[in-house]
Amino acid sequence: MSFSGKEMSNWQVFLAVAILAWNSVIARLAFVEQTIDPGSFALIRLASGAFALWLILLLLGRAGQFRVLDISATVKSAVAISVYMVFFAFAHTRLDAGAGALIQFAVVQVVMFGAAFFVGETIPKTRSIGAFIALIGLAVMLWPKGANAPEMTAVMAMIAAASGWAMYSFYGRQTRYSMASTGANFALALPVSLVMLLILPHDGPVVLTEKGIVLALLSGAVTSGLSYSYWYSILPRTKTSIAGVAQLLIPAITMLGGMVILDEVLTMRFLVSLIILVFGVGLSFGYFTPGKR
Repeated sequence: MSFSGKEMSNWQVFLAVAILAWNSVIARLAFVEQTIDPGSFALIRLASGAFALWLILLLLGRAGQFRVLDISATVKSAVAISVYMVFFAFAHTRLDAGAGALIQFAVVQVVMFGAAFFVGETIPKTRSIGAFIALIGLAVMLWPKGANAPEMTAVMAMIAAASGWAMYSFYGRQTRYSMASTGANFALALPVSLVMLLILPHDGPVVLTEKGIVLALLSGAVTSGLSYSYWYSILPRTKTSIAGVAQLLIPAITMLGGMVILDEVLTMRFLVSLIILVFGVGLSFGYFTPGKR
């Protein structure tokens, strides 16, 4: 069985999204068991990711790539990832997980489709329709039970986090050395994030346990550092709108991971919404459009 260039590119995007989702699984495991506070998790995640990528490049003899990076692009990406990690940590303590994920990836769609339009990217109607259908599926999957409205400050924090991640993904289209860029982004984001965490109000105590630190190190070195590097390596060859639509799969993969790792229950609501979500993403990618594959 052989794949066309477009199909191979699509599968690389799906693989990247699947790896990114496991970062959320690890974060949920850390926070559900209250093994670490969100701020400490974010800082350890950034530090370990930067160190791991620097060490890998050093061992590969490619540390010189850091010296040829575009400083302006690195600063913009570092600020974007800082906004994402800090505000996500802030929102996570005040927002229902389902509502948070729904807000996050709805905003990611808006920002990335807006960025695609801004740079003149051609967006087929089927991609827009597919994204809308996928978003409906995601809403069915994640809509919080009960009538309690989410706290407005938490909603605004998640909107800021989602915008930061969307812009980080958008800036990734300009990178040349994905691993060096990610490592530099993380290293520069560390002091920026620390300052932001000190400035933002927070009412939770600092929590550090051995398990929480290990999970944060794993998230930083593997499911953030390496997966973000892979994400950055394929973004220059991927349409911005396609990258946005594919990320709608992340909450679903995260929930599947939770069912495996955290023994969460598989429900009919999840299965139905997953079918709607996958159909919408498939339509956006052209799999259900004759002659477009």
